[in-house]
Amino acid sequence: MELTIEQALQQGVTAHKEGKIQDAERLYRTILQSQPAHPDANHNLGVLAVSVNRADAAISLFKTALEANPKVEQFWLSYIDTLIKEQHFENAKQVIEQAKKQGVAGDKLNDLEAQLAPEIQTENVNSASPYQQQRSSLLELYQNGRLDDAEKLAVSITQDFPKHQFAWKILGAVLGATGKKSEAVDANQTAVALSPQDAEAHYNLGVTLKELGRLDEAEASFAQAIALKPDLAEAHSNLGVTLQELGRLDEAEASFAQAIALKPDYAEAHYNLGGTLKELGRLDEAEANFAQAIALKPDYAEAHYNLGGTLQELGRLDEAKASYKQAIALQPDLAEAHSNLGITLQELGRLDEAEASYTQAIVLKPDYAEAHYNLGNTLKELGRLEEAKASYTQAIALKPDYAEAHNNLGVTFKTLRRLDEAKASYRHAIALKPDYAEAHNNLGITLKELGRLDDALASYTQSIALKCDFADAHSNLGVTLQELDRLDEAEASYRQATVLDPDFALAYSQLGILSCINGDIDSGLENLEKAHNIDATLHDNKIILTILQARKALGITELSADNISNLGCSSEQFRQPVILKRAVEAELISSLYKMKSIELDMFDNSRLSDPRFGDGKCSRDFNLFEDNSPIIKSVEEDLTIIMREVVNSDIYISESFFNIFGAGGGAIPHSHVSGIDTNKNLNFGKQKYSLVYYLSVGDQNCMDPGILKLYDPSEDILPYEGMIVIFPADRKHSVVYGGEKDRVMIGVNFYSL
Repeated sequence: MELTIEQALQQGVTAHKEGKIQDAERLYRTILQSQPAHPDANHNLGVLAVSVNRADAAISLFKTALEANPKVEQFWLSYIDTLIKEQHFENAKQVIEQAKKQGVAGDKLNDLEAQLAPEIQTENVNSASPYQQQRSSLLELYQNGRLDDAEKLAVSITQDFPKHQFAWKILGAVLGATGKKSEAVDANQTAVALSPQDAEAHYNLGVTLKELGRLDEAEASFAQAIALKPDLAEAHSNLGVTLQELGRLDEAEASFAQAIALKPDYAEAHYNLGGTLKELGRLDEAEANFAQAIALKPDYAEAHYNLGGTLQELGRLDEAKASYKQAIALQPDLAEAHSNLGITLQELGRLDEAEASYTQAIVLKPDYAEAHYNLGNTLKELGRLEEAKASYTQAIALKPDYAEAHNNLGVTFKTLRRLDEAKASYRHAIALKPDYAEAHNNLGITLKELGRLDDALASYTQSIALKCDFADAHSNLGVTLQELDRLDEAEASYRQATVLDPDFALAYSQLGILSCINGDIDSGLENLEKAHNIDATLHDNKIILTILQARKALGITELSADNISNLGCSSEQFRQPVILKRAVEAELISSLYKMKSIELDMFDNSRLSDPRFGDGKCSRDFNLFEDNSPIIKSVEEDLTIIMREVVNSDIYISESFFNIFGAGGGAIPHSHVSGIDTNKNLNFGKQKYSLVYYLSVGDQNCMDPGILKLYDPSEDILPYEGMIVIFPADRKHSVVYGGEKDRVMIGVNFYSL
């Protein structure tokens, strides 16, 4: 691809600094073939000519650069210096006078003018001044990146000529570039003291002070540079950066705008203005400035990265992803870009890719606490809770005051049912960040599960005090008040949650349940339907709505246990299992093996509230019958007919799943009743049943052939292929399987209507 003029110039400058003289000359001459008067290319080619002792050729190049752009101070200095070297003294005097009128710094001209004194001219005729040779050598070493040699020579010159500013300026620049910031400040301060009117010296001092975090002093230095030379765009831009770090964003914006007005092609100023506008929340303007910086400097990795962050905040995730990827392509070791790409991929639901991005960020920057934290968030979403816990723990080890990591570690502990540890993590987060409303809310949830309802109320109340529009906290407060039978207060909390968030499906559902408990079935159904319309995937709400609609259709307006028992479909009517048979298609078994699954040992290792354990796998969720393959739909239809006939009513399927047990797989004693089933006011548990359908019984010639053990009363059932067992969902059961061949089954939980 053909280079633009700007790209060729940038590559030429880079080659020049790296000492690749031939490459730099080729690039500069390429520019001049297209634009013979290009000022920077002429000047830089002149500098190259001087460095190879071709000062005579440099004179015409410097003159052309100066005629094209007389505002650049360095063009004047290079031209005058070369005229003197070539002993064009009268011409040099004339050009010095022109430079003074143009506003070039007097101290720099004084140095050159001194070389035109008669005694110096005589010396120049015979041989170059030793000091002039040193200055030229020093400048060449610095421009070619030979910083160690440049530092030694600069120190030597300052010792021999302590009152001469030039070597001090170069020494300050060299020390700054090699990380010796404090020494660089001293050198730059000396340069300023020797030439107080030198704007560039004040600018250099400001840069070093800013890098040391001495922002107030840096601001003063940049301001002085601007006072001496108002068109010094770099000083305006760096003043803007300093003001931005001081939190004075409006002033920073003005400084960046001034830098751009002076130098419209100043990519860094556009970039910095974009950063300030982003902090000010003016995202569309920030996007435009980052885009302009990239247009001026296409290989500007940081601009691509920050454009990605802006697009991410604007919700334009695919564009953000593209910007982060471009930043990474330009600068593969930019750990922050990998991490932010991970965040974007996570928001897009591409969790495996997000994990890979965070992992790469950590490889590049092992102490990157935020990347460890974000990796933990992704692993938590993937259900890999032990790994998530490890990532949060590592983030905290790197950054002990990381309140968000403590909070999310608490969420992970809670999911693992390690409630005391969850409570401790939330309390740690709150100790670090007392106004952390989300942590107070999460602590309340955990305290409620620990049965400490009054303490939970206090946590929710504190959360709301800190964040009065926190709808989740109002809703959770309502749940706890309801458990304490403070129903009027609970209703008020639910209603407040829906006022704060009109799309809060769970709050409408809770309000609907409470209305039904209070005897207002119509109002309850209205709110349950509203919740369903907002979020049809809300699992418990769908169950509650379906059952209550069915009860209303049957004329049941009271929720008493007696009324449920009189329906003729209550699980109380039979405690013995019903055993039936359905032929098993080979295609059905093979289709289950092809579906996404979770290894059973994950449940055991993470202490999740799931009874399954050991060798084997199961479906990733409890929505097996949502699969649209013909074989699954056929099984669903057949089992639905069977379930209806057994309970003598219509049914609602709440969960469907599969288990594949290997040797050592099984399930500890458990039942299939959940939170809403145990609600004494709703009495849903009396309408719930479980079904087990055995597709393959595996190898039963072993110590543990996979007997289905039922409790209260105790009963053992040895399954056979095609067996269907239906029993009340509240009846505990267990299984241990030790055969060498897999045992495959489908499970269903359903309600009679």
